[in-house]
Amino acid sequence: MVVGAIHDNPLYKPKLPGERRWHNHLVRPMTDDRHVRPAIVPSRTLRRGIAASVMLAAALFGAASHARAGDAEDCNTAGTVKPGVAAPSSDRVEAACSALLADPALAPRDRARILLSRSGAYANRARLDQALADADSAVQLDDRWVPALIKRGEIRVRLNQLDLAEKDIVQATEIEPQNAVAHLALGNLRNAQKDWNRAIAEFDQALTLRQDLYLARVNRGRALVELGQVDKAMADLDAAVAMNSGGSFGFYWRGEANRRKGDIDHAIEDFTRAIAVGSGKEWASLGARGGVYRAKGDYDHALSDFDAALALAPNDPWLRNQRTATLALQTEMAKAKAPAAGTPVAAAPSGKSAARPATPPAQAAAAAPATPAAVTPQSLTIQAQQLFSQRKAAEALPIVNRALALEPMNGPAMRLRAQVYLALGQAAAALSDLDGLMMTYPGDAGVICTRAILLAEMGHPDQALDDLARVQGAGRSRPEFYLARGAAYLRSGRHADAVTDLTRATELQPTGSLGFSLRGQAYMLTGDADKSLADLDHALTLSPADDNARAWRGFVLVTRGQTVEGETDINRVLERAPNNRIAGIGRCMALIASRQFERAIPLLSEMIARPVGDDALLRMLRGRALIERGRHAEALADLDRVLLAKPDDPDALMLRGVVRTALKDYDQALSDLNDALSHRESVEAHFIRAKVYEQKKDLPHAIADLRRAAELPPHALFDVVAQTEAKLRVEQLRRQDKKVPCGDGSSDGTCL
Repeated sequence: MVVGAIHDNPLYKPKLPGERRWHNHLVRPMTDDRHVRPAIVPSRTLRRGIAASVMLAAALFGAASHARAGDAEDCNTAGTVKPGVAAPSSDRVEAACSALLADPALAPRDRARILLSRSGAYANRARLDQALADADSAVQLDDRWVPALIKRGEIRVRLNQLDLAEKDIVQATEIEPQNAVAHLALGNLRNAQKDWNRAIAEFDQALTLRQDLYLARVNRGRALVELGQVDKAMADLDAAVAMNSGGSFGFYWRGEANRRKGDIDHAIEDFTRAIAVGSGKEWASLGARGGVYRAKGDYDHALSDFDAALALAPNDPWLRNQRTATLALQTEMAKAKAPAAGTPVAAAPSGKSAARPATPPAQAAAAAPATPAAVTPQSLTIQAQQLFSQRKAAEALPIVNRALALEPMNGPAMRLRAQVYLALGQAAAALSDLDGLMMTYPGDAGVICTRAILLAEMGHPDQALDDLARVQGAGRSRPEFYLARGAAYLRSGRHADAVTDLTRATELQPTGSLGFSLRGQAYMLTGDADKSLADLDHALTLSPADDNARAWRGFVLVTRGQTVEGETDINRVLERAPNNRIAGIGRCMALIASRQFERAIPLLSEMIARPVGDDALLRMLRGRALIERGRHAEALADLDRVLLAKPDDPDALMLRGVVRTALKDYDQALSDLNDALSHRESVEAHFIRAKVYEQKKDLPHAIADLRRAAELPPHALFDVVAQTEAKLRVEQLRRQDKKVPCGDGSSDGTCL
């Protein structure tokens, strides 16, 4: 399949006057490969006159009747979009640049920059001829401007003009040998030429100059995949995914690497994530996933993917051929399962023919089926176990029920039915069977530990610890014992003790997914999201069907601000288990982060109405949503209820401070916020307290809190949002009051 047009050609957009400069051989770090592309700083001849940028923009708006206020900002898309502000669409960029170019008095260096921005907008919309014309015009204005040479070379790669592209990009590397992006572009060209070893050399050079070049890691991984060096490729692709979990390219090529390793399930998962985080036009990932489904023999899913891909790329010959081949395979398999032509089919007897047997008696006796073997509890349990091992718990349940009907206290059947009930989410029924096993096998450490884990998960950790105290001798060295005690400690709030026991459990049983899943939860609750994600990823590697681990991973990703990736996990869990509590909390957090308060409030109310465990987090989330809707009395009721049980909870204190600020009770608001910060310092609490100080006209204290909010590392989703708003607020204050000092002594409008 040809995917070079999608995966090999990043768009680099030039800077316009008035932007803050970076080193001349570097690119601005990329945060999302769908919206913000690296920007290349122009050569020295085009950097002159930057100080007069504001005057130039004013002159443009005054001289050209086509230009409007904001056109210069829209046309300037060189990776300078402010945090929290969406990048302008390509058609908007194109219109803004075209309006600016209508000015006949535009200086050549400024015209070149604007042409290159419009070239990027055209390229984003696959209008490659127009993109090439603009890039070529920019080169004509300055034939040694590296960004223009790279841009023209990249567009020529997409047009398959590889020889001409090579001249442009090689010239760029000769002019600026230390330009990491030029080496990245040359590596992409070598990939397009299928010259994998030379491509890797260029990517090596790019990464030597810039370790954080996401596309260099992805495309070096791609070259290694093509050379069959899959393990080396996986190292690059894992690093790329960790660097930019919102980028689809890393997931796509990691899926290809997993496919070539024969790891079908992980390949499907990576292609699915590429589709989820992509721009909505991920036909290459859909096609690749369709190919993997076909290899599994899942022709329905394969055809669905090929159809979806063809809707996006209807003329792609590879996709059309794959769909045709898959349909043919499906047809052949259906024929193979159907009765062969000419095979007699039994019909209901009628008339005289009913009295005469169609088959001679001797043949009939020979063809008669053997007498079925006697059905026993043991045979039924084995049959149910086989279904359960195939993840067919619902089909296994009636069979194991038959076994227990024949022998009610059959130990293996009761153990199996407890496992089946747990898989089906019927915890109370599972506990009933485990209670029966405890009576039958009162000293069995395995039964005690399994029951303790279930009790802990049902919100009875103290009872679980009481049970575990009965385990003696060698039973205390079993992985199940540490797993159960770790689960009980986790649910009772003893998170550090939980990590210790669960670490021991994973050492004794490194192939068990539950230990990693529970330890991932414990790490998250101690505030270590990185270790949490590593454990939850490992748990899902060992057990891809573990919905609880997937729900927790989605929750952790959402709290880190990676809502797109987190919602992929959460939605997958809720499709199969609509009442999964942690997935529901994650969805509500994502809804609040995206300001969908009217959707979040009823979901949270429904979850609070279910009497399952501590509802403090749910009430605080509902309090947030109610505050945003102006329903302050209801929000205060939720927060007061949390604080009644947990008087020192910093989040509840902080949110009550928000409500009191809205009610103009500033002194009480400051009291709550001071208490919150004394228990735990956070970005959000400093930002909220800064707003209270602003209301009290105490600008120095407000600025101090805003600066602190900007410099603290964010630890949660709402910290990320607050930090972005804090930085923007300082800029606004400086514009309003020139006396507000700048923290680093700069004079370009940025203090933080």
